Amino acid sequence: MKEIIFNNPFFGLFISLIAFKIGKDVFNKFKLPIFNPILIAIIIIFIVMEAFNVPTSYYNKGGSILGFFIAPATVCLA
Repeated sequence: MKEIIFNNPFFGLFISLIAFKIGKDVFNKFKLPIFNPILIAIIIIFIVMEAFNVPTSYYNKGGSILGFFIAPATVCLA
């Protein structure tokens, strides 16, 4: 059952978006630079992946979806 949930490409996408949302909420509450939303998201993702022994290859399936959308946006901003 664990393989089905974590091996899905939407796992990486979902956990990234939820972790970033939590990071934004923490940053908006405390307004301190140490609570950067991206830093908080990285820490949350790391904790979840270590707690459930999720291989990085499972996360990268969803992470590549984010990269697909972020790359053109970065080029447009340049």
